Amino acid sequence: MFPVAAGVAAGTLIAVVLREMAPSSHGHGYADAATTAFLVGSVLSVVGDAVITV
Repeated sequence: MFPVAAGVAAGTLIAVVLREMAPSSHGHGYADAATTAFLVGSVLSVVGDAVITV
């Protein structure tokens, strides 16, 4: 039960951050840089998680 609840909480936090930060980061002409930084950060997070859990 806890892993499911933790997954829901994490998904909720990601959704809130994206809803609040994405419009403000894309509103000043830095849409490409903001999107690239988000994708690089997401990939690093997945790779880091895979390295730690091995």
